[in-house]
Amino acid sequence: MLFLSVPIVLIGLTELVCYRDMYKKVGVRFNQLAKSKVLLMGDSQIQRLDSSLFADSTSMLASSGEPYYATYFKLKRILDQDDVKVEEVILGVSPHNFAPIYNKILDREWPEGKKSMKRYFFFLDIHNSIYFNYKDVFSPKFIELIWSEPEWGGYVVSENSNPDSVTINKIFKMHYGDDSLKYRSEGMQLEYLELLSELCEKGGIKLHLISTPYHKDYVKRINRITLITCQLR
Repeated sequence: MLFLSVPIVLIGLTELVCYRDMYKKVGVRFNQLAKSKVLLMGDSQIQRLDSSLFADSTSMLASSGEPYYATYFKLKRILDQDDVKVEEVILGVSPHNFAPIYNKILDREWPEGKKSMKRYFFFLDIHNSIYFNYKDVFSPKFIELIWSEPEWGGYVVSENSNPDSVTINKIFKMHYGDDSLKYRSEGMQLEYLELLSELCEKGGIKLHLISTPYHKDYVKRINRITLITCQLR
């Protein structure tokens, strides 16, 4: 039994050291981001903004398909730093952000949820995380997590500035497809949007909610009730 326990202990210690090392590196980055005056946050719609429109004191933190759950913890970690210069947060909020796919992204049972767990693991409070529980420490997936690269996001150039009907159908199906129907619209997205608002209000930060233009054919495909509900929110 002793010979079996020693390797397990060594593996556990190695995992702990790797986790602490990356967690510190992430902390250093958050400390740097806290010096920014403006933070651009959200999903890919924000990533496609023109960087030349913003001053050097602006930092882009949006990432593709990012749920507000992850955005909330990113911002919280930044505002928890000792010297915070942040004055404004520009956050993408559009009808598609409340589509069922964004709740699917938070579900560990789906490939999308497992991928999100690796993307955002080092941003989260693991003591209070829907992506992680302490049983994971004793599973192979924990090794994947501690070796995962945090997804910081950044500016991207749009590849579909004038999408055809095939592309629009594909994107719509991804957001509102059959395999997402068991998830209701809004869900945790609305909850964490409200928490983001409270976080900014508490920190004396101006929160700007913006929506980039939609293709008219995509808008036609959105259920009218869903669209109205998102606009009223």
